[in-house]
Amino acid sequence: MTEYDPKIILQFADRLYASAAQIVAETIALYAVVAAIAGYIVGSLLVRFYGSPAFAADPTTHLVLAGFAVGAVIGIFVGREKAFRLKLQAQMALVQLKIEENTRPAGDVSETPSVVRPQ
Repeated sequence: MTEYDPKIILQFADRLYASAAQIVAETIALYAVVAAIAGYIVGSLLVRFYGSPAFAADPTTHLVLAGFAVGAVIGIFVGREKAFRLKLQAQMALVQLKIEENTRPAGDVSETPSVVRPQ
């Protein structure tokens, strides 16, 4: 039978916080690259069907850069939301651990590490 181990909950919370720290950058990169690829496809289709305008540069470059920028901005907001949810999940696990620690009978001296809020 598996026994209760509070250290596992602390490890879980630490991993969630570590994931939250890097998820914003990963989401920005992903959204920016996908939007840049979409800009390239749209620009290529415009040039193919309508031709390149004589008075301006190739629109594909502009659409790639615009797609990259818009994707990065959207990625910031989506990444922050994902990071917030991970941090919230970590906090809920820590609260459950603290509740268990505070409601344990006085005679029980099992090894429960004190819950410290991660930075």
